[in-house]
Formats: sequence, C-alpha cells, structure tokens
Amino acid sequence: MNDDAIRALLSSVQPSGWIDRTPNTVAILRSRVAEAGGDPDAVSEWGRAHRGRVDRTPAYYRQGLGARPRQRERFGEEYYVVPTEALEP
Repeated sequence: MNDDAIRALLSSVQPSGWIDRTPNTVAILRSRVAEAGGDPDAVSEWGRAHRGRVDRTPAYYRQGLGARPRQRERFGEEYYVVPTEALEP
C-alpha cells in the first residue's frame, strides 16, 4: 500500500474515542483496519514513519469464584496512534 492509499484507508475508518491518547492524534483499532481491507503490518510501518506508534489496550479480567478468583477474559487489542497531521494530504 502506498502513502495515499493508507491515508485514505485510515481516514475512512472510525477512530476509537474511548482509547486514551495524546493530543492531536487519533487512535484506530488494528481490527478495524483489517475489516476495511487494509494491511495491518503496512499501516504499522507507515504509522511509525509518520511519528505514530502501535499500542495495546489492557487485558480484561473477570471476577470468578472458587480456586481461580481472577481469570483472563481476553488479551488487549492492538491499535494505532496516528498524528492527525499525517492524515492530511
């Protein structure tokens, strides 16, 4: 994927407003990029080249009873933190 294709893809994907991020950036879930038909690894490289980063949400736990009081519910999700200026043409 080239720069323009990745910009267009990221601009078309709904950012995640619930993820804590730095000002002037957007957080986009890796799973949404894959669902939109993008190459998550290419987007990862592009993001790093444009002063972005890849991060992961914390793992979720559920309260249980008995011998195993805390059980891992699921691993965190990877997401891209991309500066908004990188999404401008």
